[in-house]
Amino acid sequence: MMMDHHCYFIGNCIGENNQKMFFQYAFYVFAMNIILIPLFSEFVYENIKSSEKMNLPILRSFIIMNFTSMYAFTIIIPTFIIHVFRGQTLIENKFIRRQYSPYRNPYDLGIKDNFKKVFGRPGFLFYRWILPL
Repeated sequence: MMMDHHCYFIGNCIGENNQKMFFQYAFYVFAMNIILIPLFSEFVYENIKSSEKMNLPILRSFIIMNFTSMYAFTIIIPTFIIHVFRGQTLIENKFIRRQYSPYRNPYDLGIKDNFKKVFGRPGFLFYRWILPL
């Protein structure tokens, strides 16, 4: 069975049967962070303008959590897509780089078939690639 890594964000191992769900999770967390930045900026601006005293520990924790997850998922999503296109996992990639330089991955079916293997067949139901169905 193919194992990619253990994800501490969701507390589960990412492998052959849940790679698509992990990508969807990462995509939605990234999208949520992009939406929250302007909303939270407006909230901070309104509180500064109204001269009300804001709760600084809550403000600091939100900023730290938001930018930490933005940074993490900005790295995770492209890395995951590259591994899907290559037909390999994160563990296989680390092992291959250390052990073998001229290595042919037996699970590499080509970019198109690797993508289909993880996300399913395209067609008029392509929205299933991103929607959690």
